[in-house]
Amino acid sequence: MIRKLCMAFVATALMAPTAYGFDVVNSIDSWIRNASPDANFDVSNFVDVRSSGSADTRYGLVEFDVSSFAGQTLTDVNLSVWDIDDGATGSSRTAAADFEAFVLDTTGLTQIGDVNHTWNVYQSEAAPETSLASLGRYALDPASVSGGGFFVSTGTGADIALVQAAANSASGKLTMVFKPTNNLDGALNAASLGDARPASPFPISKLNVTSTTTAATDINRSVDTWIRDVSPNNHFEDDFLDVRKASLDIRYGIVEFDLSGFDNISSVELHIDHLDSGTGSSLSLTSEAIPFLIDTNGKTSADLLTWNLYVVEQDGNETPLGTIGAMNLGVPNSGGDVGDIVTIASAADIAAIQAAADGTGLVTFVLKPPEGVTDNGTSFGDGELGGFESFLRIVADTPEPTSLTLLALGMAGLGLLRRRT
Repeated sequence: MIRKLCMAFVATALMAPTAYGFDVVNSIDSWIRNASPDANFDVSNFVDVRSSGSADTRYGLVEFDVSSFAGQTLTDVNLSVWDIDDGATGSSRTAAADFEAFVLDTTGLTQIGDVNHTWNVYQSEAAPETSLASLGRYALDPASVSGGGFFVSTGTGADIALVQAAANSASGKLTMVFKPTNNLDGALNAASLGDARPASPFPISKLNVTSTTTAATDINRSVDTWIRDVSPNNHFEDDFLDVRKASLDIRYGIVEFDLSGFDNISSVELHIDHLDSGTGSSLSLTSEAIPFLIDTNGKTSADLLTWNLYVVEQDGNETPLGTIGAMNLGVPNSGGDVGDIVTIASAADIAAIQAAADGTGLVTFVLKPPEGVTDNGTSFGDGELGGFESFLRIVADTPEPTSLTLLALGMAGLGLLRRRT
């Protein structure tokens, strides 16, 4: 434990801010179709892009809030979309998908998330469209999307300029429409993409934006452990990071970061490694996590918490979080690591994290399964038994490196002295 804490302190002390890309998940999505010209399909658990002859054409629409990049110089933009293709959900199934993307200017027009934004409205309002050269353009064959997965497109200089213009606009919104191409010679061209609705079990689209003016610091976790009701006096460190709800087994994941000395925090991302269905206890289950912060000041430290201690000291005293740590993930694909899941702090989340940083400096997340469900299970990586360790990517005024380095080295020396005695 001492070694882990010392390594975390040293990493924090020596870490210089670096230009990283920041993920922005879409806040609104829907789709429209000519076969139902007066309907909006915002209530679906997917976003459809499809061409099945002239009788059934579907456009997918997504919107990102990029206002935080206003006035900055963007250098790189990538768009990741999740093609479901699970053989059952939406219309993708095993079809090939070839589609292109356009930026929409909906200023003064019906917004894409409005129930009144239909195919007929879209055609009649004729919102100005600007074609994207490569961002949002995908050509997927059935083999490449079998089982579902993220697919990434990278923007050209012209595409980046369009994203920059959206960031600098009055709304700060980037609205995109995906349209099927005619490149498949009349064959079925269909994709169902992950959706932003809370009930959707599929990852949503995300835009990764890098600028020259935003520098971030990555902070590795100092503690990760989990507790369970069927072993109420134990804690499970160095054993993945589990969140689970079964009929006779409830597990909370606990992950802690030391943000001592970080001031004026303006952005926080939680990066966590979602393992596959053959690893840990995820067991091919849908996985949902509800996030909280806890305060361990004057109470049992995070690395020593058990279920019984948690119930006595923390239960009912947690601070609910809005978006950071909130995950509603589909069933992972067996045989491979699903990979980095990124959740982004809301303004209220940032305020809670800053308060913890200003207090003890320890920011302790608790990830719980939702109430009222069973067969909900996830194993995340811990950097030891499997997968990579969780980390926070933050934009903030960083602590003084020298003092933190001395503190870390002092702790390391204390650990050596303890060993010798």
